[in-house]
This record gives sequence, C-alpha cells and structure tokens, in this order.
Amino acid sequence: MSESAPEAKADEKKAPVLPEKPTPEQAKEAERLLQQASVARIRGKTDIAERALKEAAEVAPGSAAVRAALGDELWGRGQMRKARDEYEIAHLLEPQHATYEIKWAEAILGSTGDPLALTNELRDSYASGKSAAI
Repeated sequence: MSESAPEAKADEKKAPVLPEKPTPEQAKEAERLLQQASVARIRGKTDIAERALKEAAEVAPGSAAVRAALGDELWGRGQMRKARDEYEIAHLLEPQHATYEIKWAEAILGSTGDPLALTNELRDSYASGKSAAI
C-alpha cells in the first residue's frame, strides 16, 4: 500500500529559501562587522560580538560569510540543527567555497566533526594539501 500524502510530505526536506546576494557595499559592511565580532569574541566581549554578528546578518543576509558565522555561533551554543541549516545556506550561496561545504557536511554528521575547528585550518580535511600530497 502506498504512503499517505501527510506521511510522504513529512519525509521530504524543503530546500531553503535563499536571500539575495548582498551588494558590494553591503558585503563590505558585513565583512567589517564580522571582523569586529571576531575581535570582540577574542577579547571575551561576547555581548559586543553577538551584536555585531546580528547587525551583519541584518546588513547582508545573503552573504555566505555571514551565514557561516551565524552557523558557528549557533554551533557554539549547542544549536546543531540551526547551525546545520545556516551552513547549508552558506554552501548554497557559494557552492564553490570548500569551507562552507565541509562545515555543512560535518554539521550533518554531527558528533563526528566540529565545523568550528575549520575556522582555524583545514589540515585534517581530505581536501587539504597534506592529504593531496599523500
């Protein structure tokens, strides 16, 4: 017997709605805010970092870098599903960007990987130069 319509729809995952890509001015402002958030986080000023990240998301919601940073923030808070969704959007916005694809993949895998570790370097990735040399 075939599946009923509600059961079939429950198994389907809808593709995320992608926001428009930012203008060059919006992208530049978002990058400045992401840098500000990064510096604030390093200095232990999480409230300033969160505010700058939120502002970057308002300025350029279609920026893959902003979506990945939002994913990092959510991952750090233990909100894995929301983080995975942000990484997916970042990857869909810039499919050629390996870091976004790897973060999304590792978020899908869950506990086997840590997408935040990718912000430092990709040395343990199969896409790394070390792996390519081997």
